[in-house]
Amino acid sequence: MPQIQEHAFFHRPSKTLIVADLMFNLPPNVGAWTQLFLRAAAGIRDYPGMSRLFRFMIKDRAEFVSSIGRIADLDFDKVVVTHGVPILEDAKSRFLSILAKHGLAP
Repeated sequence: MPQIQEHAFFHRPSKTLIVADLMFNLPPNVGAWTQLFLRAAAGIRDYPGMSRLFRFMIKDRAEFVSSIGRIADLDFDKVVVTHGVPILEDAKSRFLSILAKHGLAP
């Protein structure tokens, strides 16, 4: 199984963290079939959330947590995700709480 290779970008002027597959944040009006599929296939029950496949592909947890620590040190207040809608309120605390839920917070 390949190792996860996620990239995060920080846009300093807007205090925005941009991630790809690290988190999903689907809007509340997403269809029931989509919710059911993501719950069954990816194990995502709440949004924002992390997929089971993403977590499974983390081979070096210590290094991953160290990387997240460097991200946590950034001064961001918004998170833009590839899968879903941006997290605009309490973004940093929500970001870190999702990671903590899965034992991946620094």
